Amino acid sequence: MKFSQLGLRKELLKSIKQLGYNRLTSIQEKALPDLLNKRDVLLKAQTGTGKTATFGISLLNNVNFEKHLQALIIVPTRELAVQISQELKLLGKLLQVNVQAIYGGVDIRHQIVKLKNKPQIVVGTPGRILDHINRHTLKLSNVNYLVVDEADEILKMGFIDDLEKIFNKIPSLLQTIFLSATLSTKLEKITNKFQHNPIFIEDKSKFSIPNTINQFYLKLTETEKFATLVYLLDLHDVAKNIIFCNTKIRAKDLVYNLFKYGFNAVELSGSISQRQRLEIIQKFEAGKIEFLVCTDVASRGIDISNVSYVYNYDFPESIEGYVHRIGRTGRLNNTGVSISFVTDIDLRIFNQVQRNFSQNLSIIKKPDKNIVLQSRIDKLLKNIDLNDEYPINKAFLDTAGNLLLNHDSKKLVAVLLASLIPYRKGIKKIIINKGNHSHDRRNRN
Repeated sequence: MKFSQLGLRKELLKSIKQLGYNRLTSIQEKALPDLLNKRDVLLKAQTGTGKTATFGISLLNNVNFEKHLQALIIVPTRELAVQISQELKLLGKLLQVNVQAIYGGVDIRHQIVKLKNKPQIVVGTPGRILDHINRHTLKLSNVNYLVVDEADEILKMGFIDDLEKIFNKIPSLLQTIFLSATLSTKLEKITNKFQHNPIFIEDKSKFSIPNTINQFYLKLTETEKFATLVYLLDLHDVAKNIIFCNTKIRAKDLVYNLFKYGFNAVELSGSISQRQRLEIIQKFEAGKIEFLVCTDVASRGIDISNVSYVYNYDFPESIEGYVHRIGRTGRLNNTGVSISFVTDIDLRIFNQVQRNFSQNLSIIKKPDKNIVLQSRIDKLLKNIDLNDEYPINKAFLDTAGNLLLNHDSKKLVAVLLASLIPYRKGIKKIIINKGNHSHDRRNRN
């Protein structure tokens, strides 16, 4: 089925086409007809199957843009709130939709100012939504559409009472949409209470990865990781790289070591404040930062075009994590590359990933350090034009003359080249904090 067959608003349909979406995914084909008809829906689907666009398209088609705050979307984390709001802005670009994300961890005053601009759609975490309700800065009297995304995670985090409080503040719901990867007794209880004859839709499609992402992996030992990463970063030499670690301590150590070798790397993890995160992402998007070293807490909130490479320095702990991470590249029909480091301890999850994506997952060899070194030398020499008239100080010329008199010229040039390429020296001596390996669950995110 094509989107043009759904009777969507012409501006929305045009935005969908501009984003490169031609045909409906499995989940969209199953759910969109009922969602567009304003039926209550309980949708069981995995992350990575296109569910955000599914409920997003229905909301953007149905909301009344002449009224303030028509739709409220409740999510478990601030990163997901940011991601969903960004996706809705892209889909609703030609509709000039006003979407606002609200979440904890940042100054509430900035959100209050933005809520005064009368958004039609608000995406938020339960605690911050209630905070705004209690301050009377968020009024739900016009809300007709309520979405609870990742409902199972919200309930696991203990927000069931907050959910009920929010529901009870909405007087005139036309449609409620629950999305969850799993079903539980708690979820069934709350949907029975707040949904009216819901349609249950289950999407059994596997995690999907765009074919614009070229997926590779290397089998390594833990002590080989850092040297291999440095060689790969040097060899590829592209802007906008995201490198994933499994803990914030690992991320911090990796940034420190990369910085020592001349790489412009910045950490993005749970230890960074929300204000700093947004600032870092803006600089990364502007090309002022080349290497973003992230934990999974940040992966949901990164929606940046033209990310060249994603590296799984630590292999993710689930298929869902793998899909989330490498999905940061190859966006909006751009091509991208993911490279995953796999050690023996990662084989259980890696084998699951390989079974799901074997047709697109290719092994590569460790880079030849001599080839990488020659590549770096070539790049260095390209920036030196001996025919140019450099303003060279007489002291340099005198020193050069003395050195040539007392040393072999070939060896002298080789030593100077080596001094200009510092990463060769001692690279194998750097070991990232072993006590926080990818499967140590302490100090996560």
